[in-house]
Amino acid sequence: MTNSVKTLIIDICNHKPSPHELENLVQLIEQELELMTTSNYAKKHNISFNGAKKHRHHISIGGIKFHSDGYTKNEIPL
Repeated sequence: MTNSVKTLIIDICNHKPSPHELENLVQLIEQELELMTTSNYAKKHNISFNGAKKHRHHISIGGIKFHSDGYTKNEIPL
């Protein structure tokens, strides 16, 4: 985890986060995990869209599936 991510998380925990801080957090998470849409992931790894969609781990944010090689499934139930 980079220092900018840690600093932003501390700022958010210390007070109610602003929309700008939340946007920054989402962008930093995207960079850390190298999140890609299914289409971009398939292109980068030279696999079919359906192959990425059906056979790669993904996370869903707002109904959109994102894939990452830096992502491992969270075993902690929500």
